[in-house]
Order: sequence, then structure tokens, then C-alpha cells
Amino acid sequence: MAFGKWTNGVLGFADGQNSVSDINTSLGAVCVPIGCVIGWAKSITGTPALSSYWVECNGQTLSDAESPFNGQVIPNLNANLFLRGNTTSGGTGGNLTHTHTTNLSTNTSTSPTSAYPYGGLGQVVVDHSHYNTSTSVSANNTPTYTNVVWIFRIK
Repeated sequence: MAFGKWTNGVLGFADGQNSVSDINTSLGAVCVPIGCVIGWAKSITGTPALSSYWVECNGQTLSDAESPFNGQVIPNLNANLFLRGNTTSGGTGGNLTHTHTTNLSTNTSTSPTSAYPYGGLGQVVVDHSHYNTSTSVSANNTPTYTNVVWIFRIK
């Protein structure tokens, strides 16, 4: 399908037919650079299927002779990952969990080395102990989010 000319404020196609689907297909093919990743609201009622210019980012090997990415593995971005900007693409990082380590003395006792006079009638002996315990607790550090399906422009 090729663009035609503007007639009475309407962009016509060479075949004389105009439709929203045709316009979306034509503009979608040229407006977003090849290799771009965008979020797609796949599960919302009424969302149309992807055109042949796009694939979901599910870690599959691309088989499309018209694509410069033919034979390459598409990144698996739909595996509960957050995207992070960088000067290069494709790197990964981060951890699903983290820990904090603290050195605690678990039991410290002291014996009195001196006695203190109290009221002249006797002596008070000061004896004390310190006990520390630690516990491991998991915590969810995930910020609030909305799910999307990441898609990749292949041609």
C-alpha cells in the first residue's frame, strides 16, 4: 500500500481506499525506528493484534527474512523485568533479593569488679548482661506498577 495525495483534507492511498487500519499500518511502519521497544496494552478489550512489523519480547529466535534481526534472539523483557536506560543496550543487572549483614555479639556478661556502699549498712553489687538476637525477614522492594507487554519493532 502506498501513500497517494491529500484530497479535501483526507490522505488518500494509491488504491483509492482509506481506512483507519490502513493509516495505522502505514504510519506504524515508518514512525517508530526499527529496534525500538515499547509497552503494549495487549489485554485491553479492543486492542488489535500486532502487525508483522512487531513481535513480543519473549526471548524467541526471530524467523523473518525481511527483518535485519532474522536469526537473532529477541530480548526476553516480559519476564518480570524493569527496563533501565544506559549508553548501550542488552546488558542486565540487579538481584531478586538482598541481605543485610550485621555482626552482633550474642551474649555479653560482666562480673562486678567493685562494690558500691549504699546507706552505710551494706553494699550493692552491680551485675548485668546484654543479649542480642537477629532475625532474617524478607521484604518486597518493588515499586507500584502497571503491567504491559513489551514489544520490539523488527522491520
